[in-house]
Amino acid sequence: MAKKTNKLNNIRIKFSGDLAPHAPPPPPSHESNVIVAKFEASLQTERATRIVSLIVTSNEIVPRYRRTGSAHGGTSVDATFLGAHATAKHVLALLREPHNRLSLRRIVDAERGMSEYEPLSEAKMLAGAIYYHSTFAAR
Repeated sequence: MAKKTNKLNNIRIKFSGDLAPHAPPPPPSHESNVIVAKFEASLQTERATRIVSLIVTSNEIVPRYRRTGSAHGGTSVDATFLGAHATAKHVLALLREPHNRLSLRRIVDAERGMSEYEPLSEAKMLAGAIYYHSTFAAR
């Protein structure tokens, strides 16, 4: 337990506790990279149908094209966030960026129980990225 005292004019501030930085989280697993690559290969760029959401489970990623009940459990990435009209072309453009691909891999690892990341916050960030790609980057 390290102690450090700073003196600011006449005020003394004392910090106690562990001042060492936390260890970085482990990198995403190889299996999550395989699952994301399989999903990327399954997307059809010529299909103009709007994707409503992506359902991410521990062993697959499934695009949903209709607003129906899901038979899959898992994390849902909303592709209609703020009125986005995302197609497979937009999702593929999203996956070309390393930080978005990493977020999807973190969701897969969280569904597998191997990650400390919160899958819902990662899904919300991906929903915002899908909105950006379908609204602004497509022009």
